[in-house]
Amino acid sequence: MPARNGLNQPRFTWSLQERALLNPGIGLANTFQITMRKVIAAVDIYGRCINRQENEELDKIADLFRVSSSFMDDFVTTLYPPVTAAAVQEYGATLKAHVLKMLDATRDSHFHNTDEEDWVNFLEHAIEHNYQNLLSRIDDLY
Repeated sequence: MPARNGLNQPRFTWSLQERALLNPGIGLANTFQITMRKVIAAVDIYGRCINRQENEELDKIADLFRVSSSFMDDFVTTLYPPVTAAAVQEYGATLKAHVLKMLDATRDSHFHNTDEEDWVNFLEHAIEHNYQNLLSRIDDLY
């Protein structure tokens, strides 16, 4: 959009196709947030620091949580205009991989109750579903 001085001003609104990315993007972000809440609850209920292996498992989850904010920030930033489809796809894939890594670390740890396997599987399917929805909306941008 040309400004009075003849320079182009960046666009600060979403096109209809870009706006269609918001719901699957929010779904991906919400799945990430729910995963973090469920893992925190599992650590609160079942987490112990009795031996070295349990400490290492808790350290691994803590390390994953420590970098989680940057994954979410990077992904959400790509949803702001002007939207670049390649960036949304790349950072969405990175966020999805991070969530799956947190779920794998949880499944392989002492604080995962095997009676509660359903929530881990559900969140794995949810992150995949939301990412596939995002990809289908990205295809609409082209």
